[in-house]
Amino acid sequence: MNSTITPHTFTLNNGTACICGYTKVTNTYTVTFNTGSGATSVPAQQVQAGKSPVNVPSSISRTGYTFLGWTASSNVLIYTGTQSYLTTAQIMSTSYPISANTTYSAVYRVSASGQNASISAVTNIGPYLSSQISSKCSAFTLAPYTIQLSPGNTYYGTLYTGSSQTSGTQISGSYSCSISQLSSITFKAGSYSGNYTLGYTAKDSSGQNSVSGTITIVSAASTNKIEYTVAAGRSSSVPISRMEYPS
Repeated sequence: MNSTITPHTFTLNNGTACICGYTKVTNTYTVTFNTGSGATSVPAQQVQAGKSPVNVPSSISRTGYTFLGWTASSNVLIYTGTQSYLTTAQIMSTSYPISANTTYSAVYRVSASGQNASISAVTNIGPYLSSQISSKCSAFTLAPYTIQLSPGNTYYGTLYTGSSQTSGTQISGSYSCSISQLSSITFKAGSYSGNYTLGYTAKDSSGQNSVSGTITIVSAASTNKIEYTVAAGRSSSVPISRMEYPS
């Protein structure tokens, strides 16, 4: 709260001028902006009672998040599709005058892309996929609910929904599952040397927030060598023709 002195002049009956003053109380309040860790900071403002903050940025940069607006709370909010929030234009308008010390916190949607990982190839790959995806999501406090997979090149490997690895369980196109179903996925190395790259998008239960990236299954392929047995004391030769590899 600040006090200001406003001068006032009046004249006495004897013609003497008198300058005195009176105290006018003007309330000012502090408006603080919480944008969260790693985000663009916004300086606090001193705002007169009944007025609104000015020059508040309409865009906040924070890696892995999309800025939506503000909430009159001390905590940053991750939007799940049901909460209300204010736009920057609204908090600067006369519709939301300041009457007390106020904190506005940023509202974000999680949209983290490029969250890549690498794991070693094993048949029972599911638990490793689940662990890596969950780890990438936890960095953004996102609880993975549905997982969308985009399979890699079948030259280097094939994913299956279970241990039977039959044609009916092969994952050949975009595949959606829960985080628990992900653990039952198995892997079979392909015919050519190379690493298998799997795309994924994990969403929370609201479907509003997502983490996406790729998972490289390292050394996913067979060694492409021919093995044969020769009896002791005998020799043998095998004609080798040129093998075509995918470009």
